[in-house]
Amino acid sequence: RTHVSNAGSDANTAFSCDYAHPCRTFAAALTVTTAGGEILAIDSSGYGKVTIDRSVSIIAAPGVFAGIGVGSGNGVTIATAGVDVVLRGLTVTGQGGADGINMTAGTSLSVENCVIRNMTANGLSVATGGKIRVLDSTFSNNGAAGVRLQGSVRGTLSGTRIFGGTRGIDLSATSGEAASVLLENAAVSESLQTGVTVAATGTGVARLAARNVSVSGSGWEGILAWGEGGTAEIEA
Repeated sequence: RTHVSNAGSDANTAFSCDYAHPCRTFAAALTVTTAGGEILAIDSSGYGKVTIDRSVSIIAAPGVFAGIGVGSGNGVTIATAGVDVVLRGLTVTGQGGADGINMTAGTSLSVENCVIRNMTANGLSVATGGKIRVLDSTFSNNGAAGVRLQGSVRGTLSGTRIFGGTRGIDLSATSGEAASVLLENAAVSESLQTGVTVAATGTGVARLAARNVSVSGSGWEGILAWGEGGTAEIEA
């Protein structure tokens, strides 16, 4: 386990960012965190963008505000095959940046009790086959979509709240891809265009099962399924 603190220093990688010698940023702490380990934010602060290249959990201690301000690019980038990532209790705020969390490779991602807001593109963007779990998280006023899932994604969005943005949830698959997602105990509201979109092209298959979901205040459709050669299904 490694640690970050408002009073920390990235020079403390020499001490492996232990509790007595925390680092200042997630990026520095990651360099001395072994695969399968944890980075713990022990007090409230902003801890900077991070590109995750190994299996790791990044966790805010109870009652701690662990922020990532994103002036450009993505807040959290996951682009390494085979990694399992957990993000818990983080607040990712766009200040001109594109995606809050961007995953283009990896085995699994769990986003728990996180807030992602004001990104110019997507709150969460996943464009790879993998297992995705989003629990009790809030996405607000993200420019393109609150949650965008592309490819052979499997997973669950539970307790998710999405406010504003062009689209709330955007699930899609193209030729050779099969996506299957459960959306439960969720609320999607005030999307400028579509609240929930499920789309399939080519030979792709995109399936969304909805349980106890509220969609309201969309500028266009509340829920839309469409296929151009593919199979798009919504089960409610």
